[in-house]
This record gives sequence, structure tokens and C-alpha cells, in this order.
Amino acid sequence: MGHHMGGHGVTAAADGSVRVRGVAVGITCATATIIGDRWSREYDLLVDTGANFLALPLEEIEGLGLWPTGGTVRLISATGMVEVDTHFAIGDLMGMRFGALMVPASTPLIGCELLQILRFKVNPVTGQLERILDDEPWTGGYL
Repeated sequence: MGHHMGGHGVTAAADGSVRVRGVAVGITCATATIIGDRWSREYDLLVDTGANFLALPLEEIEGLGLWPTGGTVRLISATGMVEVDTHFAIGDLMGMRFGALMVPASTPLIGCELLQILRFKVNPVTGQLERILDDEPWTGGYL
């Protein structure tokens, strides 16, 4: 499942590195695998119900070998309106295989489009991603 990152978790890896998790309450992240022509990689992605698309930094998109679509989209960013190239990504989110448009962004994230396609919502109480039942209507990503 997606995990809420409101707590403070510290884990030590076998190589001696330490991973600290603990960000502001109300932030939801989920782990997804993105599959490219060159390699596949697991990412911790911010779940952003205000964004439309799946996003990774451009270096990651290029490194994975994701396929350019030949198209662009216009996005509103913190610096204003930008036009960016789109790529096609294949991946896995919580056991659900997907294909989705991906755009470059500084923060790896999952936008509303992919949540809707896979029928996930963010539970605002637990901060976790949950599957939307087949008979439930789409509510924009929230309960």
C-alpha cells in the first residue's frame, strides 16, 4: 500500500547507510516501479492530487530509456506556464500494471490521471492510497 509519511522512521541498510523518513503530516507517498528500455527502477513518489501526470526528473526519464511520445503538454509550475516533452512510461503501482504519460519535474510524483486510471484514492485520515471499489464513483482522488 502507499504509506503515509507523517511519522519519523529511521532505518539502517546493510551497507551502513541510514535512511530517515519524516515529513509534514498530510503528505502521501507510494512506491512504484518504472520500467524503461535501459532498466527498471523503484521510486518513492509523492502522491499529488493537484497534478495531472506521472513525473520524474528528466535525468531519470532519460536514464531509464523511456519512450518519447513526440508530443508536448503545457503545465503550470511554480515558475509559470511551461511546455514540456512527454514520455510513455510502463510501471507497477501496488500490484497494478500501468501505462501512462510521464513529464519531467524536479519532484518524482504521481498525479491524478494515474490515480484515476488505476482507481486509487487518498484516504485523508490514514494518508494511504486505497483502491476505489468498482461501484464507487471517482471523487478526484480523495474519499
